Amino acid sequence: MESKFKKRLRWLVVPVCAVSILLCITWPSASTYWTNTAMNMLVRGYLQVQNDAALNGSVTGDGGDQLTGFLNTVAVKTAEYTPTAGDCGKTFTNEGASGTVTWNLDNVSTAGWHATWVNVAGQEMRIDPAAGDTFVAITNANGDQITNATGGNTVTAEAVTNTKWVITGYYGTWNDGD
Repeated sequence: MESKFKKRLRWLVVPVCAVSILLCITWPSASTYWTNTAMNMLVRGYLQVQNDAALNGSVTGDGGDQLTGFLNTVAVKTAEYTPTAGDCGKTFTNEGASGTVTWNLDNVSTAGWHATWVNVAGQEMRIDPAAGDTFVAITNANGDQITNATGGNTVTAEAVTNTKWVITGYYGTWNDGD
């Protein structure tokens, strides 16, 4: 005989970083909701997120998994900016800038951090790594920034170690700015 608990459980709401995730459980009958409950869980199969969700930690696939249907965040900066870990994967533009905009990468010298920069305003853009970091094959010394002042030009960079940055894609000419 099934327990009363199993008969009633159909939906399970689990909070993840103050946001609830709705899990569909296949047991029949009425719905039961759990909120403000911390637990570890393994989901095999389908996971449906009812509203917004934020994860604090890693999401790891088996090499054949995909995340699809996500829009990239575009962040417009018109003054000097120091990106954070939370800016990883963003596209930065200088739209509306009336002068030089510098991105100081001091806080994101972590292998795997990456971003794209798009020169929309036709003003000088400077991407400035930490003092001991290098843009491999672009700059000639640690701490040298890369620059561009032509509208429509783009660059995507990724930290491949905690001190080495590589350009993984670009359009236009990006120069050693030092």
